[in-house]
Amino acid sequence: MIFFMKTCTTIGQKTEEDGRLYHSVIADTERILIQRALENSRGNQILASRMLGVHRNTMRKKIKELKINIHVFKS
Repeated sequence: MIFFMKTCTTIGQKTEEDGRLYHSVIADTERILIQRALENSRGNQILASRMLGVHRNTMRKKIKELKINIHVFKS
């Protein structure tokens, strides 16, 4: 986490860049987790949401937000 702290001007003070970095890392991590769950469930969103412990509507919202193409996981 040293790279994260270098962007702070003072310890404990966040910059706008920190917020973008945080949101970027969270989005990338969510994308990877959702894609893996969709792969393992062969595109079944309800099963994938259960694997991740989230409500199916949350899963669908995240798929839309992250622009994940669910058709590539269906077989």
